[in-house]
Amino acid sequence: MFGTYIHTPSAHDEPVFIIKGQRDKVLEVKQEIIKADNHFSNIKEARNSKIAKMIDSKDSACYRLFIPIKYIGLVVGRNGWFVKNLQSKYQIHIETPKFDLCNYFQLYGQRERLHIVKELIFEHILKKTGIRFNQKQESDDVFFIE
Repeated sequence: MFGTYIHTPSAHDEPVFIIKGQRDKVLEVKQEIIKADNHFSNIKEARNSKIAKMIDSKDSACYRLFIPIKYIGLVVGRNGWFVKNLQSKYQIHIETPKFDLCNYFQLYGQRERLHIVKELIFEHILKKTGIRFNQKQESDDVFFIE
């Protein structure tokens, strides 16, 4: 589009873009990248304020649900449908694991609803795989152990 070469960083690299091309085109690309960064920063800020409102009550909590890596995709569901369904039905927020960085889901919301969602995830894995995990809880960390 701009007649430039753009080297984008991978998920594990520093967020530095290398842009090569004519000076005026490089400046245009730089502006587009800055606009995109601002756009995604606004989205992240809106999401974080939504989470803050969700966990602002006295009965709210944050669970970390540790699941063996090979079952994370099963819990997320095709195009995230299982997680999205749980979020909308139970008015909670679920952060899915970041690729290769962690193997837990972070759940935010009312403690009672989080407990229900934790059990639904447990049942979902059991139904899909036939595997009954042992559950171990340490404070607000829940571990599904094969």
